[in-house]
Amino acid sequence: MRYSLEAVLALLFCLALAGRLFMAPPTGHFEERKTDFAALGQALEKYRQDHGAYPESAGWDGYYAPWGKAGPDWIKGLAPDYIAHLPYDPRGESAPTRQYYYKSDGKDYKLIAHHVEDCDKAKGDPLVHVDPARDCFAYGVWTPNARLW
Repeated sequence: MRYSLEAVLALLFCLALAGRLFMAPPTGHFEERKTDFAALGQALEKYRQDHGAYPESAGWDGYYAPWGKAGPDWIKGLAPDYIAHLPYDPRGESAPTRQYYYKSDGKDYKLIAHHVEDCDKAKGDPLVHVDPARDCFAYGVWTPNARLW
């Protein structure tokens, strides 16, 4: 069987286009995460005002957490009194390294989105910051003393 050059080029173009559509890099969820972090930050501050401390964590707690307490109540005591429900990373994955994580000793806290695909958007953002302990592998919000956790 002989194929014309045009037919081969058309086939290669279609394969390249299909690969681009199905293997396109993720667009990211920066704005949704930023909204989640703002709501969680407000809830944490209200909790601290009422209890004199932030909710303490067992480690790096999250919905799926390999380094702390895992579960839907990943920030103990926050929902439903201070926030309707605890959000989870918008990717909706169960991969334990691609989640929101929370760590607190009661005096300070750090809340991050881990293993993110859109970290460049956090550079220079007034609310969300690139995690200095993880470079562009994570971004989030935290109190000053928790910056390097």
